[in-house]
Formats: sequence, structure tokens, C-alpha cells
Amino acid sequence: MYALLTESFHPDLSLGLKKLDFQVDEILCDNVSIKEIIGKYTVLVVNSGIRVDEDLLQKATKLRIVLRVGSGMEHIDIQACQLRGIEVYSSRGGNANAVAEHVFGMILMSAHQIHLAQNDMIAGKWVRENHRGIEISDKTLGIIGLGKVGSRLAQIALGFGMKVYGYDIDTSILIEGVHHIEDQEIFRHADIISFHVPLTEKTYHLISKTNLQALKSEAWLVNTARGGIMNLEDTLSWLLTNPKARAFLDVFPVEPYQTSDIVKDLVKKNQLILTPHIAGWSQESHKQNSLILLDFMRNFKKTL
Repeated sequence: MYALLTESFHPDLSLGLKKLDFQVDEILCDNVSIKEIIGKYTVLVVNSGIRVDEDLLQKATKLRIVLRVGSGMEHIDIQACQLRGIEVYSSRGGNANAVAEHVFGMILMSAHQIHLAQNDMIAGKWVRENHRGIEISDKTLGIIGLGKVGSRLAQIALGFGMKVYGYDIDTSILIEGVHHIEDQEIFRHADIISFHVPLTEKTYHLISKTNLQALKSEAWLVNTARGGIMNLEDTLSWLLTNPKARAFLDVFPVEPYQTSDIVKDLVKKNQLILTPHIAGWSQESHKQNSLILLDFMRNFKKTL
């Protein structure tokens, strides 16, 4: 049986599949070139760059399983896969700690103006008073989405002495130390809000003008989930009209994202921190994602 790895994944994934007697091909593909070669493969391994849609599946006549390195599944037509008896599995949670740490890194960097102070030093300036920071230990963090990432973030925040509000569509999720309230209450009362939800019809533009108007004028927003859950134009307008507000973004509606002059100005004012979709991009998560998928494949192999 053949397995196609469409990007450069951790070497343990390729090695592990070979030990399970798969013939592994590592071929960098795009959404056009993959259609020319997919026909012989039983296993398809993708990140977020390949769309597994009806058009591709019609050509994937031997496909039995799709492995998603990461958690987001919006680029995979799960229903179409199920109708063909194709299993879909992701390494959900493999990068949870990495994302949670990244969120806190962005918060702390902005709170204590670490990046701005360093820029001044590089420019030969010794400036202290302008970089007086803000302590977060008495602040309220609101978390929308209490899955693996949100839960880990809550643990970190509690360790810093923050008050933590949490909301999840699954009301059975309970985390010790977290005050479980409705999402609208979080929008109204939290000092910092971090979003950890998948992109669905319900979460598309969850962060838009209506909810932004409910926030405190000095609130901080963090989005490391999916670019589509935030209306970026509305968010930038909100930042411009609320000079004490801040937003920390790792994901964007269109990636790669090209910054505008307005965005660059907000960055200089410490109202905006941007990173290029790397929140889950740690050395440890790189390996952990592969190990999660290999565990699944060992069990899958037993069913053949």
C-alpha cells in the first residue's frame, strides 16, 4: 500500500509508516499537481495547503484514509470522505501546549513592551519610563473554546494568578478554577479574550462589529485559531477608535498576509502584534503530531 506525504513533515512520520509496511512517497504538492498522482495512494497525509474535496476524491480511487497534521479540518470535505468509506483523522491536541504558550508569549511581550524596548536599544536609545509595563496577574482572561488548547491556556493563566472565564459550546467541559459563563458575558467583562474554536458557519466572523462594540474599550484580543473567525477590517477599525485596545494575531483571512500602512502603524503603537501562523509551530509539536497519527495508523493497520 502507498502513502503520500504532501509536505515536509517530521521524519518520524515517514519512518513510522514505512515500519508499518507502507510505501511512502514524499512529494511537495499543490491542489493541481496532486490530482495527477493521487490515484494509487491508500493514505494521504496533508497539512492545511491541500483541499481534500469532491474533485480530488473522484480521482483518489484507492484512498482509505486521510491524515491531517494539525487540527483544523475546514479544507477537508469530511462528508464526501465518509460517503466513500474514507476515514479522516487529525493530530488534534498535538500542538495544544505550543499554541497556549504562544498566546501567553504575545500577551506578556505586549504587556511589558519587551519588543519595543529592544527596538529602542538596537537604535542606541536607553528608554525606561516609556516602557513601563502592565502586570497581568490581576487581569481577567476570557477563553472562547475550552478544548485542548483552551484548557491548557486556562492552566497557564491560573498559574499567573489571573481570573479565568471560559465558554464552550460543549457545556459538559468543566475546568477547575475556571468560571464557566456565556460567551456574551465574556465579551462584556474580560480584559483579555483568546479564541480557540474551529472555523464553521457559526464561528465565521465571530469577532465582528457587533461583538467588538460589547468589549471594554481597553480589551485585548488574541486569535491563534482561524483567520475566518475574525472580521479583520472591523477589528482594525475598533483598534483605531480605541487607542488602549490591542489585538494579537497569528492567523489571517488570507495567508500569506500582506500588512498595510494602517497595520504597520498599529504595530508601532503596540496595539497589534502579528506572527505568521506559527503558534503551533514548535519543535515538540512537530514530533508530537506525527506520533499521534502513527498511533492511529497502528490501530488502522489491524483492521486491514
